Amino acid sequence: LPLQAVSRGQRTRGGKNQNYMTETLSTATEKRKFSWQKLYSYWLPLFSYMGLIFYTSSIPEERLIIPEIWNIDKVIHIVEYGILGVLWFRVIGLAWEKSQKVVIIAFTSTFLYGISDEFHQYFVPGRNADIYDAIANGIGAWLGIWLYKRR
Repeated sequence: LPLQAVSRGQRTRGGKNQNYMTETLSTATEKRKFSWQKLYSYWLPLFSYMGLIFYTSSIPEERLIIPEIWNIDKVIHIVEYGILGVLWFRVIGLAWEKSQKVVIIAFTSTFLYGISDEFHQYFVPGRNADIYDAIANGIGAWLGIWLYKRR
């Protein structure tokens, strides 16, 4: 077909409508455009929260105020990383349609940050890296994303 026919949205030899490709590319471009509103609404909360996690992980154990309840630290990890998982899910959803790929990328980003946080705690006086905390981080990330996606 001549180029003019394709640009008018007529069917190509493969039978696909060229307008579909144009609309898809247009949508992808629109989603990736810079916006101050997206920066403040999506990226700033994510990085602020990651900074808060890093800060609280830097506090030596003797200065932490945690109630003496059995396994409360695991509950804190689950809630903390559930929130982080939701924030990652929202940010990654800006670039792609909400799909399984977004869930996997958000979970992986959150879980890797949780592992790096445990590694960081290894160097903080009175703190230690705990595999069970890392597992709680992963459970929290998955649970947070799942609950957010279900809403």
